[in-house]
Amino acid sequence: MNFLSPLKIFFERILKYVFDLVTFSLRKLRFAGRGVQIEDKVTDFFEIFKITWVFFIFNILALLVFTMLPQGKDVILIVIEDLSNFKFWSLVTLIISLICWCVVSEFGVRYKIYVTDSSGFSLSDERVNFRKEAQRFVSSIYLLLPIVIVIVSVIVVAVNNVKKWETHDTWPFIVILMLLVLTFTFLSKYYLDDFYIAAKRKEGVWYKIREVELQWVSKLFGIYNDHVFMVRKTSNFKDMEPLKDEDGNVITDAVTKEPVTDPPPDMNVNYTYKRFTELIDEVRYLSETKNTQDIQNFPRNYLKKGEMAPIEFSEVTFRPDNFSPKYNKKHKTDKTQPEFINVPSEDGFYRWIYKCNTSFYKTLHLQVHIVAISALVFLLFMSVNPLYGIYQFIGSPALVCWSFACWLGIYTGLLYIDSRFKRKIRVSVRWLLVLWLFIASFINKDHPVRNNGDSCFNCSRPQLSAHFNSWLAANFPGSPNVTPSDTNGISNDSLARASRKPIKVYFITAEGGALRTGAFAAMLLAKLQDKFPEFKKHIYAFSTVSGGSVGVSFFNAVSYLEPDTKTTDTGYYRYITHKFFSQDQLSPTLAKFFYGDVINNFLPSSVESFDRAIAIEKSWEQSYNTVFNRTSDKNVYSTNFLSNYNNETNKNKLLPAWFINTTEVESGLQCYISNVIADSFVAGRQRDLLQEKIRYGINYSTAVNFSARFPLFSPSAAIYQNDDKTYHYVDGGYVENTGSKTMLEVIQRLHKQLDSNKIIPCVIRIRFSNSDSSAFASTGFLNEATSILSGIINTRAGAATTYSELLQKEVSSLGGEIIDLPLSRSGKEVPMSWVFSKRSLDNLTGAVNEFIPDTIKIYPDSNLLPVFKHNRVVR
Repeated sequence: MNFLSPLKIFFERILKYVFDLVTFSLRKLRFAGRGVQIEDKVTDFFEIFKITWVFFIFNILALLVFTMLPQGKDVILIVIEDLSNFKFWSLVTLIISLICWCVVSEFGVRYKIYVTDSSGFSLSDERVNFRKEAQRFVSSIYLLLPIVIVIVSVIVVAVNNVKKWETHDTWPFIVILMLLVLTFTFLSKYYLDDFYIAAKRKEGVWYKIREVELQWVSKLFGIYNDHVFMVRKTSNFKDMEPLKDEDGNVITDAVTKEPVTDPPPDMNVNYTYKRFTELIDEVRYLSETKNTQDIQNFPRNYLKKGEMAPIEFSEVTFRPDNFSPKYNKKHKTDKTQPEFINVPSEDGFYRWIYKCNTSFYKTLHLQVHIVAISALVFLLFMSVNPLYGIYQFIGSPALVCWSFACWLGIYTGLLYIDSRFKRKIRVSVRWLLVLWLFIASFINKDHPVRNNGDSCFNCSRPQLSAHFNSWLAANFPGSPNVTPSDTNGISNDSLARASRKPIKVYFITAEGGALRTGAFAAMLLAKLQDKFPEFKKHIYAFSTVSGGSVGVSFFNAVSYLEPDTKTTDTGYYRYITHKFFSQDQLSPTLAKFFYGDVINNFLPSSVESFDRAIAIEKSWEQSYNTVFNRTSDKNVYSTNFLSNYNNETNKNKLLPAWFINTTEVESGLQCYISNVIADSFVAGRQRDLLQEKIRYGINYSTAVNFSARFPLFSPSAAIYQNDDKTYHYVDGGYVENTGSKTMLEVIQRLHKQLDSNKIIPCVIRIRFSNSDSSAFASTGFLNEATSILSGIINTRAGAATTYSELLQKEVSSLGGEIIDLPLSRSGKEVPMSWVFSKRSLDNLTGAVNEFIPDTIKIYPDSNLLPVFKHNRVVR
C-alpha cells in the first residue's frame, strides 16, 4: 500500500499536467477565434485537413487495424501476453515505433502547412490568427493521435478478455496503459509546453526551430515564395473635393484664397501620401542618375525589421510599373506579332520583390534531412534484412507503426525536394514517381515463382490409378483384386491369409481461411493421429485450398516426410503442431509488405529479398526449423517438393496423393500441384502445373504458397513460358474454397477401384466455420449496383455448394460417408490472421476438443474413427 500511494500521486500529477496542456491549447484556439464567423472557422479547419490528407489516411488505417479488425486486436493481445511472460521487447519496440510515427507525423504536417499555406496575404488579421492556432492544434492532434489509437486498442482488448483473465494476470494491461500515458505526457511536454519550448529555443537546440525562422514561417506566406513589399501609388487615391456654399460656389480661405476642403489639406490622404511617394520617386531618380542601390534598399531603411523579409533574402528587384495585357488584332497567318503586349500603367503599386533564399531555413531543413534520410535508411534496412528473427523480435504492431513513420518521412522529403527546388526542378518529383510506377508495372516481372535451381521438377510421378493400386497393396496387402506385382513381392499365400473385410479409406479436404483454418486443420489431424496411430495409414488423398493447404502441409510433412518423427511419444503430434503454429509468421511478411514490396513496385526488375510472398514461404521454413532444428538441406519446407517424394528415405513409401489447389488468372481454371498425375481430370494437362508449366524445381513451401495467395496479403505468382506467355496464380479459393471439386474428380476416377476392392470412402471435410454457405442474403438495397458485385462474390459460394452436393452423391453411391468438421469459433475468437495469440490458440484447441475429447477411448479396430461430436454424417 505504501508503494502504490506515491505511484498514484505521480500519475495523478501527470494526468493533471496533460489535462492542463490540452485545455490551454483549446483556450488559445477559442481566444484566437473571437470575431471570426463560424462558417470561416469550419472553412479553415477543412482547408487544413485538406492539406494534410496524406497523414490523415495513415491514422484512419491504424484506427481500422488496431481497434476494429480482429487481426489487429490479436497482435496487440500478443504484446500483452509477451509482457505477462516477462518478454518486454515487443512492448519496447512498439513504444519506440509509436514515438517515431508521432514525431514524423507532426513534423510532416507542420512542414506541409509551412510550404503550402499562403493565406496570410489574403485573410483578415483575426482570421489569420485563428488559422495559426488552428494549425498548431491540428498538428498537435497528429502528434498524439497514434498513441490514443493504441491506448483505445489496448482498452478494447482488455474489455474483450476481462472474463478470461484472472486478477493477478491483469497487471500487463495496467503496465502498458501506464507506459502509453507516460509516452503521451513526454510528447505533450516537448510539443505543447510553451515555457519548455521557449527555454529550449533560447538554448538553440537543433530539434526546435530558431526564433528568427519561427517568426517568418508563422506568417503564412508560403516559406518558399518570394516576398513582395508593395506601396500604393498616389494615383490610387482621389483628390478631396472643395467645399461649396448653398449657391454652389467654391469656398476659399480668407487669407490664402485657396479652396477649403474637409478635412484640411494637411489631413488629406492624397496630399499626405503624395509626400511619401514623392520621396520614393526622388530616391528612384537618384538611383537611376547616379547608378546607386538606394531604391532597392528603400524598404529596409524605412520599415521595422519584423515587417521586412529576412536579411538573407538579399536579392531584390524594384518594379515601378504595373503591366496590363493589351490584346493585338492580327491576322491569323501573321506569326511575327504577339497575341498580347504588356502596357505600363500608372495605377497600382511600387513593388520590391525579395527572392526567397532557402538557406535561411537552416534548422528546419536540418530537421527535414534527419527525418527523410533516417526514414529511407530504416526502410532499406527492413527491406533487405535477411534475418527474419529481427522482424519477429520487433513484432507486427511495431513494424506497422514504423512503416507509417518511414513512408511519411519519405513523403516529407519528396515534398521538400518539390518545394525547395521548384525553380530548378520544374516537374514534381512526386508525380514523376507516380508516372514511373505505372511504367514499371509494364516492365517489372511481377512476383516470379522462386526457383530453387533443382532439376527434380522432372521427377517421375505415377498416374493416379496406378498410384492408388500401389498404395493399397503396400498398406493393405490383403485387399481383393490386388496382384502380386502391386504388392511389391508379397506372396499369394500371404494374400490368401489376409483379411478381406471392407476397408475404410479417408479422403481429406481442408477449406481456405488463412492460418485460421490452417492451424485448425493441422491441430485436428494431429490429435487424430495421436489418438489413432493407424490413422495416417488410412489416408489416401488430400485436397486443400489456401489456409487449409498450410495446415495439411505441416501434417503431411511430419507424418510422412520427416525422418525424425517420434511416434511413440504421447501427444507428440499435438505438441509439435502447437509449436509450429505458435511461431510468428506474420511479422516477416508484414515487413516485406510495408517496406520492401512497395520498393519492388518502383523497380524495373523484381528483387527476391523484397517479395512478401517469398517472405511467408521463408517464415514457414524457419518455423519448421524451430520445431526440428534442421539445416536447410534437411528441412522439408526448404527442399524440393518432388524430391521429398523421390528421395531414398521415402522411395519405398507410397505416400498419400496431395492436390494443392490454386487458381490460374488468365484462364480462370482451378489448377493444382500434386505428387501424382491425374490422368483423367478435365483439362488435366493444362491444370497440372508440374506437367508442363513449371519448368524448374520449387520448394515444398513454394508449392504450398501457390494455394495460399491470400488476397492483398500475398501477390499473384508469375510463371514465365518460352513462348513469352506469363501465367499468374492466386489463391485456390477464387474458384471453389472447400477442395470438394478436386476431391470429387479424384473419387470419380477411382470409383471402379474403390468398388471392386470393397473400400468404403470416408471424406473428412475440415471447414472454415459452421455457417451455411447457401444462406439467403437479400440484395434489395441499391440492387442495380450491388447485384453485380454480389453476383461475382457469391459465385464462389455457389460453386462450393454445387461440388459439395456432387461429392456427397458420389461418396454415397460407394456406401461411404462425409464428416463435416467446421471450426466452431468466431472470427473474434480466432481471427483470420498469420500469427496467433495464446488466447486464439487456446480457442482452436477447445474447438478440436469438442470433436475429439481427451477422454475418448482408442478403438481396437483402426478402420474406425470415433463418433465425432456435432458432426454431420451423410450416407
